[in-house]
Amino acid sequence: EEIDKQFLASATGRDGDVLFEYKWVTAWRGEDLGPQVEAYVPLFEARTHEKDPVDTLHGPLRDLFSTGASLAPDEWRAYADARVDLRQLLTYLAVETFVADEDGLLGGEGMNNFYVHRPADGLQHRLLPWDKDKAFGDVGASIWLRADENALVRRALAFPDLRAHYLDELQRLVALTSEEGWWAARLEALVST
Repeated sequence: EEIDKQFLASATGRDGDVLFEYKWVTAWRGEDLGPQVEAYVPLFEARTHEKDPVDTLHGPLRDLFSTGASLAPDEWRAYADARVDLRQLLTYLAVETFVADEDGLLGGEGMNNFYVHRPADGLQHRLLPWDKDKAFGDVGASIWLRADENALVRRALAFPDLRAHYLDELQRLVALTSEEGWWAARLEALVST
């Protein structure tokens, strides 16, 4: 399904939310690109609100990566969580890790293949998956592969409760897919729709 205004309205029950498509430009891993909001525009292509002022549209993303980078851990947690749902981010990462996606949030060539959603009346972003054609690559890879390379993930996993959340989500996926008949039932449901 195309991730667009209609998808957002259907998924959230709201109209007018902000949507970005992450565009791979270079191997970027969430490090600070500086205070100029224009540095983030090529990476986060607006799919809604395209005519909004760049500071209004991209400013919250710049703040997450730039201002957030200079904060001490105790200050960073609240600041970052107000701008990205950290628990959802780590659930997202757990799913990508579980399916051994080589070209996602912790891709070998930097972040790739996701959309970013933000409510029109808020600052907190959420990731939406996209283009999982590189899933089931290195299924023997460590669950920590490249986690220390991504600035956002590294800082989030430094908090014991968020690290535990990531591990719990991985365990939940293992338990879910270990149930007898789970894969067959999912495939049958997908084929019948």
